[in-house]
Amino acid sequence: MKKRFNIIRIKKWTYLALALIAIISVSFEYTARAEGEEKPAGNSKVEMTMKQAIEMAISKNLDIKVEKLNPLWKQEDVINEKAQFDPKYYLNSSFDKSVKPTGSSLAGAPTVVNKNFKWDTGFRTDAVTGANMSLDFTNTRAKTNSSFSTLNPSYTSEIKLNVTQPILKNFGIGVNKTNIRLAINNQKVSIQNLKQNVIDTVTNVKEYYWDLVFAIEDKKVKDLSLNRALDFLGRTKKQVEVGTLAPIDIVQSESEVASRQEGVIVAENNIKNADDKLKQIINIVDDQGWDLEIIPTDKPDYNPVPIDAPSAISVAMAKRPDINQAKLSFDNSAISLQYAKNQLLPTLDFVGSFGLNGLSGRKRPSAFGSSSPSAPFERHDNPLGESYEETLKRIGTGNYYSWMVGIQLEIPLGNRAAKSSLSKSTIENEQAQLTLNSTKQKAMVDVRTAIRNVETNIKRIDTTKKARQLAKEKLDAEEKKYEVGMSTAHDVLQFQEDLATSEANELNAIIDYNKSLVELEKSTGTTLESEGIELPEEKML
Repeated sequence: MKKRFNIIRIKKWTYLALALIAIISVSFEYTARAEGEEKPAGNSKVEMTMKQAIEMAISKNLDIKVEKLNPLWKQEDVINEKAQFDPKYYLNSSFDKSVKPTGSSLAGAPTVVNKNFKWDTGFRTDAVTGANMSLDFTNTRAKTNSSFSTLNPSYTSEIKLNVTQPILKNFGIGVNKTNIRLAINNQKVSIQNLKQNVIDTVTNVKEYYWDLVFAIEDKKVKDLSLNRALDFLGRTKKQVEVGTLAPIDIVQSESEVASRQEGVIVAENNIKNADDKLKQIINIVDDQGWDLEIIPTDKPDYNPVPIDAPSAISVAMAKRPDINQAKLSFDNSAISLQYAKNQLLPTLDFVGSFGLNGLSGRKRPSAFGSSSPSAPFERHDNPLGESYEETLKRIGTGNYYSWMVGIQLEIPLGNRAAKSSLSKSTIENEQAQLTLNSTKQKAMVDVRTAIRNVETNIKRIDTTKKARQLAKEKLDAEEKKYEVGMSTAHDVLQFQEDLATSEANELNAIIDYNKSLVELEKSTGTTLESEGIELPEEKML
């Protein structure tokens, strides 16, 4: 009796110890969970619509950031080419002195000393017609010890307009603006490249978004399939316990549970892979890190609408960036060809100038100024004036002028360089035309393929939906037969697997349908319009 009492006491203390351990464990788990809530381990979640993902990609994607700089760079090329026609102001100033011995009495002194101060100023420019023009204002103050110089010092000034206008080679606005037109087209090409980059990025964002949606929904299908297998395993065990089934049926059910658990594990991995691809393209990793979990909130739609292939192809011809790039390249080749043809012509230039001049200076006795060296010299009889201001006044009268007109001709013998450039430009023009035709042909194939994919996926959705409904009906019927002993566990599990497969196929068909619409937008070049995206760079031109 005492021994039995001791056993009871031992069991009592054992239960108390176990209860205490359980309380401590629960308390420890609660504390750890509370600490985990205060300091999350980085496994935070964020809900995201597709539009939000697209906006983040456009503003943060590194490839787009790089491509956005190219139009700005090309714009500077346009400004640089236009600057070739900007007028230039110049100012030159110099002073020189020369001391030269002479052996002639006509030099006016045994040692002639000359001092000259010069300053010139004016404007020069190249016109878009090919003309080279300059407006020059030249000034000289000369002083010498020569006795033959009547004005000493003397002031000479002239205002002169010079014009050289090509008549054959390099004549015309089109030829002389060749580099500007090429630079503008190259800037347009860079904008089309940016547009193509944004379209590719938006397309990838949409497809990665739908891939993530599919991965999440596919895991739900796998979870549901696993739950069916677990439920069936529980029912099988009960039937084995009551003796209506053999123990071997449990083994088969457990094997199927393990197989479907593997499917869940693979589905979880697919979610993480799809999540990483989306995070990378929207460049969210810089701010939140790789541990952030994206929860897509948009669901795939299924609203089939008829697609007119000729209209879609027509839209693609007008809007696809690669076609617009090919058109611009062809335009550039035509511009270069036009310039190369002009360079075959001989150089024939019209030259002309017109100037007004003036002279003044201090008059002094000259060796030729009087028949009698002893005759007095009157300074006040100088009609030219003695100051620089008098020179300017004389220019203003317009009485003293000069003009010149003429023709300059230059003919290169052989002209091989120009002929070679023309041959190259002709070949480049043919290549550009072929490239444009090839690009248009590829666009037509892309549009036709995208339309067929949309139509195929519509048919897939209809058939997979029907297959899923039939699979569900077959499973329900087979489970009822199994309950009355008219079916086997193998058959029920097989029908469960068939239902899971048909559910996944229907989901995949719906996702593929939405992705094919994305590809159709890309093939027609309407991706940005469908999302209401405007590129500021397109307003630069």
